Amino acid sequence: MKDLARALQDPLIKEVVGDQAQPPERLCGGLTNRNYLLRGNLGTFVLRLNHQQPEALDLHRDYERAIHQAAADAGISPRVRVISADGHYWLRDYIPGESLDISALDADDLSMMADTLKTCHQLIIAGVPPMNVAAKAQHYLKHCPEAEQAALTQQIKEVTGVSLSAPTLCHMDPLPANWIRDTAGKLWLIDWEYAASGHPLLDYAAVALHIPQHLTAHWRRCLPPHSETDWQAALQQLQLLETLWYKAGFAQPER
Repeated sequence: MKDLARALQDPLIKEVVGDQAQPPERLCGGLTNRNYLLRGNLGTFVLRLNHQQPEALDLHRDYERAIHQAAADAGISPRVRVISADGHYWLRDYIPGESLDISALDADDLSMMADTLKTCHQLIIAGVPPMNVAAKAQHYLKHCPEAEQAALTQQIKEVTGVSLSAPTLCHMDPLPANWIRDTAGKLWLIDWEYAASGHPLLDYAAVALHIPQHLTAHWRRCLPPHSETDWQAALQQLQLLETLWYKAGFAQPER
């Protein structure tokens, strides 16, 4: 809880939030970071305590900040107000609403998600690291249980045979939990820390892996033109990265 106490005493955060009459409220969700709701007389904000080992997750916080602000300028993500000098915590605008419920998703939701992703894919940001799925998988592999690494190495070779690359900004983690539906019904995309320059099919595949089966046909119709080979490769590669991420034990422990 050291970072939380330090953030609450940060003069920049106090200047943005104002006087807090209530203690910070822990928000559910968030496997990589911890989030708290801060209510002050100047507004309501979300404080994010970042994962303490961004290098292990192959995260690039500097690029994330530029991407996040560009997405905010495009109206698809809340704006970041404060970032600590060491990058341990961020303060962003609070969007009143709820994360998407997978069981309640419908075709209209998917159409809005696709429109937002198209806006994301049109953003131009210099210097964003390219998404090399094979390299990312090898990075995660180093943190996986040693007993499973041989089998996982073979899986990486099989799945990354098809190269998917394009100079497009991809969110890389647009799962339903990273979308907020505000009180007016608009969808906002949050948590850009895995964003990279890659093939847009990787984003669409990430969504496809987490929606009900009866909506997959509609989701396919939302996609830009693509080959079946590339689509299957995108699905397999995203599934591989998710599997490795969980096996590496990157989920943030309680603190």
